[in-house]
Amino acid sequence: MVKCAKQAGGVTQNLHNLARAFNGNILEAMKEETETDVLISQTTAIKEIINEMGQGFLSQAEVDFLGDRAITIINKSLQRIKELEEIKQEEVEDEDD
Repeated sequence: MVKCAKQAGGVTQNLHNLARAFNGNILEAMKEETETDVLISQTTAIKEIINEMGQGFLSQAEVDFLGDRAITIINKSLQRIKELEEIKQEEVEDEDD
């Protein structure tokens, strides 16, 4: 929607307000989200908004929040990988018995 509004009228204060509202809603939703796939979709949506609005759109607090969420997503992914490797190792050990 931000992209379409930008194409229709360029970067205006109304577009900036619209992008901020969308961005704010997504950031709020991310605070409660636990599913990695949903977090990835939300992050992608924010990336697209940033690409359309350009440099300086996000506040430092928003950048910090996104960085923290990215680290959380990576840590969860690494934990799942570790758990899957442990399960595979247990299965191999069970087959050897």
